[in-house]
Amino acid sequence: MPANAGLSSSQAFDLLHAEIETGLAELQAKINEATRRGAFEQVGQLAKTAQELSDLKKDLAAVEKRFNRLIEAGDEDTTAEGKRLRKGLKTPQATYHLPILQALVELGGRSDLHPVLDRVYELVKDRLNEHDLAPLADDITPRWRNTAQWARNTLREEGLLCNDTPRSVWEISDKGRQWLAGQQKAIKK
Repeated sequence: MPANAGLSSSQAFDLLHAEIETGLAELQAKINEATRRGAFEQVGQLAKTAQELSDLKKDLAAVEKRFNRLIEAGDEDTTAEGKRLRKGLKTPQATYHLPILQALVELGGRSDLHPVLDRVYELVKDRLNEHDLAPLADDITPRWRNTAQWARNTLREEGLLCNDTPRSVWEISDKGRQWLAGQQKAIKK
């Protein structure tokens, strides 16, 4: 069985993105070394390869976006048995907005995906129902986690999370901090 068996699609794309980033970093180091030695023909060849890898990175991002768009409706509301979950049974995405922003502030404003989701779980676990806790069709990922990741996309589109972070890194924006402060102020009233 391959070492990556059982990966979610998100994890698989993360691995591909990481491999491309590693390849680009290695190529940059080779370009720097070739430049230092004055091997300009080699620099040109390496630069061409680096450009192709950069183009592949863009292509992968486009494929991932298309893939996510195509499976969004199916995966998010599909049970482990492959049956469609009736609308309204899972906790809505909007429920995760405030906890995601709170978790990010608690984690210093920026964090990798897993610590954020671990903290979000602690903040919302009392509101989750059996449908949220049930695994998706991949039989691994709990539905709430998938819904929280889609909520993250909404927050990013609204400018409450930074849009220019590396893959799997979440960061609250200044607008997000302001929105969170307003929400917390309203809750205290």
